[in-house]
Amino acid sequence: FETPYESIKYWKQLQEIDDHWPQLHFGLGFRYCSLNQYEKGISEYEKSLDMYDKMGIKPWRASNYFQLGVAYHKTGQYGVAGTVERIDGVLEYCFCGSSP
Repeated sequence: FETPYESIKYWKQLQEIDDHWPQLHFGLGFRYCSLNQYEKGISEYEKSLDMYDKMGIKPWRASNYFQLGVAYHKTGQYGVAGTVERIDGVLEYCFCGSSP
């Protein structure tokens, strides 16, 4: 893509076709954050993780949790409700369900 804005345009077109793919929301969130549009990025990251939760599975990589944490940090949202649960998700993901 020539610009991040063009990339977002195509990600949104994919969303119109199939809005039930968690990695699509993650990708869109990542593009928004690359443009410092962290609130939009957070929204997309949360949608992605919520979809995984509804499917009863974990994301296939820990960066889904990490990028959400970075976006919260960039917006100064250090004590956001639900963040601890998401961090627990990272720990569970990284340690395969065992305690660190």
